[in-house]
Amino acid sequence: MKRKLLVAAVTAAVYFALFSWFHVSGTEIRYAKDISADCTVTVSVYGKEPTTGIGTGGWQETETHTLTAEQTEELKQLLLSSTFRRDFSDTLVWQSEEKEKRYDIFADFGDGQRVLSIHAAGNHHITITNQFAGHFLLVRNDGWEETLLAILA
Repeated sequence: MKRKLLVAAVTAAVYFALFSWFHVSGTEIRYAKDISADCTVTVSVYGKEPTTGIGTGGWQETETHTLTAEQTEELKQLLLSSTFRRDFSDTLVWQSEEKEKRYDIFADFGDGQRVLSIHAAGNHHITITNQFAGHFLLVRNDGWEETLLAILA
């Protein structure tokens, strides 16, 4: 009886440890809670354009937005309320859609020490510079990209 209870406890602990490692809440993103109206937040949008340039993969910057205080707060809430799943791979491969966009989100806190740099690929995944050991975070929120586009509109 004690042995079964011990096995169940160890199994539960392993399960929760694995879940905790793979599941990433937006609140775990370093500096996301610190985003405020005092920050300078820019979002660059990239679209797939015909190109002959080597190394661009056809992605070219189409627009850049400097967010207002209200948009900055909405972006903060989007990041904090999002959930992600860690991925082991260093490279992700998927069939991108014709109208897919990519985004670079950059928050400068103005203190010369803290910045938050996020690259988002459509509604698929994000990467955050110097966080999560360089692993990709797969977006688990339906409509994440649509919410981001609504913030930028």
